[in-house]
Amino acid sequence: MNDTATPQTLDTIRFAEAATLPALFRTRCARSPDGEAYREYDASRHAWRGVTWSQVHAEVERWRSALAREGLAPGERVAVMLRNSVPWVAFDMAAQALGLVVVPLYATDNAENIAYILADCGARVLLLGDVEHWNALVPLLDKLPDLQRALCDAALPEDAAPGRLRSLRTWLQDAPPLPASPDPDPDALATIVYTSGTTGRPKGVMLSHRNILSNVDAVLQTVEVYEEDLFLSFLPLSHALERTVGYYLPMVTGSTVAFARSVVDLPEDLVAVRPTALVSVPRIYERLYAKIQQSLEAGGAPARQLFEWAESLGWRRFEAAQHRGEPPGALAELMWPVLHKLVAEKLLARLGGRLPRGPGRPQSRSVARAGRAPATGPRSGRRHPPPRSARRGAAAAAGAAGALPLVRARARRLAHAGGLDGGRAPDHAHAQAAAPAARTALRGPHPRDLRGHGTARRPLGPCVA
Repeated sequence: MNDTATPQTLDTIRFAEAATLPALFRTRCARSPDGEAYREYDASRHAWRGVTWSQVHAEVERWRSALAREGLAPGERVAVMLRNSVPWVAFDMAAQALGLVVVPLYATDNAENIAYILADCGARVLLLGDVEHWNALVPLLDKLPDLQRALCDAALPEDAAPGRLRSLRTWLQDAPPLPASPDPDPDALATIVYTSGTTGRPKGVMLSHRNILSNVDAVLQTVEVYEEDLFLSFLPLSHALERTVGYYLPMVTGSTVAFARSVVDLPEDLVAVRPTALVSVPRIYERLYAKIQQSLEAGGAPARQLFEWAESLGWRRFEAAQHRGEPPGALAELMWPVLHKLVAEKLLARLGGRLPRGPGRPQSRSVARAGRAPATGPRSGRRHPPPRSARRGAAAAAGAAGALPLVRARARRLAHAGGLDGGRAPDHAHAQAAAPAARTALRGPHPRDLRGHGTARRPLGPCVA
């Protein structure tokens, strides 16, 4: 079901062309003004709606003007607690253009953790998705003296008292146009990503523009991503993996990102959007595999036997295509078209039909076999894969989050590029991108030590895994 007739255009913006996130965004908007940048589901119309790069640029300029009215100095912190959406992108890009440091927050986190992070980083502005999140923080506001503005991307109740909380719609109105802002230094602090706090208080990992973009570059040394690729984004953008590979990387390549409605709606969104690229963590694929196993149990012994044959033969063909095993015999090759029709096509259709290369290497080998095997065909792995050490190095630099199951149509060297499970929880690896290809996750001074400085200090040295 792979659309082999789709053109494959490489339009990569290299680090030498754009060494900061604002420069990257500006360059992409200039190069692809009419290209589709993002796609969201419009619940009022019950349809997916796309926006172009020029439209996103205009929106970012509105946000930049509104943020500038808050009178923040470069290096000050602003926090965002939204679901994946165009407003998330607009807030991030506008803040980066002003030299502010973006602190992403998990919308599912508890109020105590959120308040601790806001106080620890000294956030001046907070963007919220709904009033309930703000109401949960109200009892803790005495711990947040630095927070001067909270913005709500939802209608406020009529009895809402004036103060720090404002409606996003009102806040964006009548902001005067601004002249272009100077780009920050590539080594200036761009973001602080906090760990989950499951083993203690959340800890902030400080990443510069160079950190992030060198990670993106490391991924693209391993996996070819095209302008025509369509990503489906469902991991929260507060997750370092999704933000790097599912947000900044498509900006580098000019690809389109569709924002899934929710994890619950992911099966429907996969079929509706038909992505060619998906960034995920092993748990998602394990859930999919578990559902397949449940269906096989209900289907009886014949269905299970067909699946096992397709899985086994498909895996052997995949290994052979990657020059890691002997090709199946002539009889097995004759059987494959039948097994592909009866088994593999149905599995791929549940992923939208355009993800033919399987979901990276999850923690479970059985899940990996089931994911890769159905999509493996004679065209897979036409080039010999790079040496194992090079694959591991590039993958380590690309991950920074424990697992990199980046699935994309037509990628020729995906095998093992995404195998960063390593038994690590994603939140414990935000600073682990220490491969020779990009030695990028650097340890710097504590976030609160940088308060009041116009520009963040340069991180002090490499962080070893």
